[in-house]
Amino acid sequence: MNQTVDPRFKFAYLLSLKKVETTILLSVAALCLGVGFILGDGTNANYELIYSFAHQCVWGSVFLIYGSVKMLSLLKFVDYRIKILNGCVGLWAWNYIFLSFAIFDTTAMAPTEVLLLVPVIAEVWILISVVKKVI
Repeated sequence: MNQTVDPRFKFAYLLSLKKVETTILLSVAALCLGVGFILGDGTNANYELIYSFAHQCVWGSVFLIYGSVKMLSLLKFVDYRIKILNGCVGLWAWNYIFLSFAIFDTTAMAPTEVLLLVPVIAEVWILISVVKKVI
């Protein structure tokens, strides 16, 4: 008997198998963003809300620390509580970046700004898997 599998199950199964790749993606994106904040010159209107909260070097440091902890977590040297704390900080930071660029800025939303949802979704998925392991 040939049964079809629900596509949602297939998608969830694939994502659960690819946590290492997702963690690498988040880590590399955060490290690149951290370097970009420190070395770059973001002075247009999109950055007003971000820089009203913290200086660009602070944002760079947050993303560099977050990305480094993500990368170290692949080597199993990081306690689950640190993983959860780091994931929550990362989720907050990615959401803040997305909301600052796509929702609350004074300029029109650019098509590429929607891509900022990808790290938010990926971090939620990683956090769910870390909490699921603990419970």
